[in-house]
Amino acid sequence: MAAAAASGAPSVVSVGPGEYELAAGLSYAGAEPVRVCSEEGAEKTILVRTAAFANMLTLNNTDSTFDGFTFENLRYNAVSSEYSLDSDHVTVSSCVFRCIAYYPVYLVGSRNTVKDNEFYNLGGGGVYVSGGDIPNQIYAQTVVSNNRVHDWSQVYTVYNAAVTAEGFGFVISHNELFNSPHEAIAFNSGFTVIEYNHIYNVCTETEDAGAIYAGRRWDWGNSEVRYNYIHDINTIAGGIYLDDQIAKIKCYGNIIVNVGGPAFCLGGGKHLEVYNNIMVRSGNIYLDGRGYG
Repeated sequence: MAAAAASGAPSVVSVGPGEYELAAGLSYAGAEPVRVCSEEGAEKTILVRTAAFANMLTLNNTDSTFDGFTFENLRYNAVSSEYSLDSDHVTVSSCVFRCIAYYPVYLVGSRNTVKDNEFYNLGGGGVYVSGGDIPNQIYAQTVVSNNRVHDWSQVYTVYNAAVTAEGFGFVISHNELFNSPHEAIAFNSGFTVIEYNHIYNVCTETEDAGAIYAGRRWDWGNSEVRYNYIHDINTIAGGIYLDDQIAKIKCYGNIIVNVGGPAFCLGGGKHLEVYNNIMVRSGNIYLDGRGYG
């Protein structure tokens, strides 16, 4: 077996045509960008033959690209930022993540991109992104787009969304998200755009929940939830749930069909705007004044 990575990059070992093996729990601290490629036309696969409860690949660098790999059979995260450091300019594209116990992609930093991937058979969530600075209004500029995530939260059944964003300044768009016991998108973030997502058959085992969910902070505002298609939620969970006084969010252009609970649940927040949406065979708009005595 011959090494297939340059000095300073992770130790990647060729185990066959277009197939590589990378040890679990490996930390990468090189200064050069990571781009591991097989011969033209061959599938790029990362296999892990270990029971270690650790990240498969831990990043504490910037400018890394993972393109066209398959990640599978892991007991923790697949591609993850170092917990004490940001990873900026990371791109994960055209990969397959399957049979992973927790989050396949867990990125903390700015200007990261997760696009064109498929995620399925996951113990926890799909994509977690964090970054930006709310007090100083510094945008993360991170994008999660055109991914297909399904059959997640099979072990950790609540509060592990297909896509979770925390911080300031994200775009979550054009994703197809389906088959989960709890929420599809959770945004604990300000200045976030959630648009053109197709979400269905989620919240199958929960009721006080929503396909798209945010809550409990006044400074997570100035976000827009627009042009999403949410349908076929067969519990009394809602379509879009703005919980516990979250403020300053606009919801428009959404189509919500066959949702057992409210199409929109507005939990006492200020400056919430809901307009020009289509609601078919669903609850309408629920709102209350919680938090105001």
